[in-house]
Amino acid sequence: MSALWVEVAGWIGALFILGSYTLLTTGRVKPYSRVYQWMNLVGALGFVINGAENRAYPLMTLNIIWVGLAIYSMKKRHRHERLAHLGFSTLQGKTTGVVSLKTFPHGDLLSA
Repeated sequence: MSALWVEVAGWIGALFILGSYTLLTTGRVKPYSRVYQWMNLVGALGFVINGAENRAYPLMTLNIIWVGLAIYSMKKRHRHERLAHLGFSTLQGKTTGVVSLKTFPHGDLLSA
């Protein structure tokens, strides 16, 4: 990969991570919002590319984990939205922002 693209990926990563954190701390997005999670995912991927090419393995490792957390959060949100679409209320603890599933009488709907 050319040095220019590696630098561009790193700077895009930095802008997305900084931008997502700025939006979160100013209250413009929630930590579980799509915008916040996508910005973190794109930013971390930029750092992974930059870290891998520059052999900055601690940076790369941290951001691979960051990508995994963003994907996990987006999958969890999608699962909750799918259950809500089916008519089940899945959000609890609105004041803490904690999202959890209730136990359903007809078994685990997530495996369907």
